[in-house]
Amino acid sequence: MNESDRRQGSAADGIEIRVRRLIDGGRPCEAIDAATTAVALAPLRESAQRALVRAHLAAGDLCEARAAVQRYAQVTRRELGAEPAHEFWAMVGMSSWTHRHHSRADRRSAPAADPQHLVLRGRARGVVAQAHR
Repeated sequence: MNESDRRQGSAADGIEIRVRRLIDGGRPCEAIDAATTAVALAPLRESAQRALVRAHLAAGDLCEARAAVQRYAQVTRRELGAEPAHEFWAMVGMSSWTHRHHSRADRRSAPAADPQHLVLRGRARGVVAQAHR
């Protein structure tokens, strides 16, 4: 590990501590901003990603928390050939198997992209939500 990597790690550590304090202080929007900075500094660092997910959950945004987990999973698959830890998925009530299974099924059955019609699907506590634009 070179000096630059050590400095980035130290900066990310400090930001993660700040995220925790902001969440504990009831300031989740500021925590999201800080966690986003930590993720930008160290995109493969799971603790930074966890901080971002916790901040989204503290803000009451389960959809964005799940999206953050899925983005991180894509990065780790592409860069490391590995999945995030099961506990990381569990933070948002998902499992890596569920995500991979649904992603493959969605790709097989997805209609051609239509820029005028966007369907977003998410599962929250067993209820399927759909939004149309």
